[in-house]
Amino acid sequence: MQRSSLVLLIIVTMLSALMILPATATETDLMAQDVEGVKLGMEMTEAVPALENKGYTRTSKRSFEKKDKTGIHYIGIKLNPGGEVISVGVAHRLIEGFDADALRDEWISQWGNPDHINGNPGNDWTLQYNSPHAILDASAIKTYNPRRPSEVSIRLASKGQVLAVRRGHEVEEKRCIAIKDKPVSTLTINDRDALLECIRTGQLIITTP
Repeated sequence: MQRSSLVLLIIVTMLSALMILPATATETDLMAQDVEGVKLGMEMTEAVPALENKGYTRTSKRSFEKKDKTGIHYIGIKLNPGGEVISVGVAHRLIEGFDADALRDEWISQWGNPDHINGNPGNDWTLQYNSPHAILDASAIKTYNPRRPSEVSIRLASKGQVLAVRRGHEVEEKRCIAIKDKPVSTLTINDRDALLECIRTGQLIITTP
């Protein structure tokens, strides 16, 4: 084989490989995204008014609900030990005739192309966005039974389920590690202050033996 032909073959092979490489992480900044106004890292004092502004009513400590012409909408929130939102999910139970595919396309235009997408128009579908610090899943389950409406859901969650530091209350991780195995009787005043802060930020958690 001539040298020029060999070089051309190598280039074509490399280009073909590049075209099928999957994306390792989305370019979307998931930490900047919100679900119905709620972002990761928010405190409940911020999340509650954000949801109320969207028309949601609080039904329990971390659950919210809204009814409108499109259907019934449920919100669930999880917090870390420091009181920050680490997961927010919404389930839209939709009345017959709602265009779930249009909502999917709206989300893609808002968030960009997903890392993974499954399903076809007219069928159930799923989207997944994956970043170094968070993950976002969206899906649709379509039914044609008027007694069982279709459901579109979305979940935004922090990876590891704990945000490392609380805004404005940063504690160095090495300080938390240094005190985690100390007997309580040996803790100094500074140690105790650090311990409370490490628990509040979620860098240390209390467990039972």
